[in-house]
Amino acid sequence: MSKPASEFAVELRDVRKSFGKTEIIRGTSLAVKPGERVAIIGAVLLVIALVLLSELTKAWLLYLGIVFLIMVMYAPGGIASLIMMNLRVAAFGRLKELWVSYLALAITALIVLLGAAAMIEMVYHLQLNAALGPKLKFLGMNLDARGADSWFGAIFVMATGIGLFEATRRHFSHQWGEIQGFIEKEMKRRETL
Repeated sequence: MSKPASEFAVELRDVRKSFGKTEIIRGTSLAVKPGERVAIIGAVLLVIALVLLSELTKAWLLYLGIVFLIMVMYAPGGIASLIMMNLRVAAFGRLKELWVSYLALAITALIVLLGAAAMIEMVYHLQLNAALGPKLKFLGMNLDARGADSWFGAIFVMATGIGLFEATRRHFSHQWGEIQGFIEKEMKRRETL
């Protein structure tokens, strides 16, 4: 006797995944009907970030909250929408023009993150590890959570990163607008053919 055909194109039931003793996915199910589009890219990346960050720092929940806040503010459609916007640009052959800007945005964002993370880790060290003294290691650097030089350095790195990021963002925004204008004109031109 044959099994009845499922109404779903993809169906996952009670999915579980563990890394060692840490279970990161417990009993998750997903059903996708034919023709439906599902984007779970952000969810997968969030779970990976959760696992990795929770192993690296006690402030992992704060970092995830910041990432979530930034995504809600700047990419409300999620990572999949960012990919789709860039696929549109690529379809018109203009994506290669943006790679330098994307690289500059990533580097300046990492500079901001480095300064902010140093401050966050110093605050967490003072709050949670006060008995260990003010000294801590952060990315191979020795920081003094009570020393002005460590705080000044972290603030300087973050402020410099913010300034560079804003300049890069403005350039990227202008470039993106120019490319979107080209795409709109090209679409209208193709409609008239």
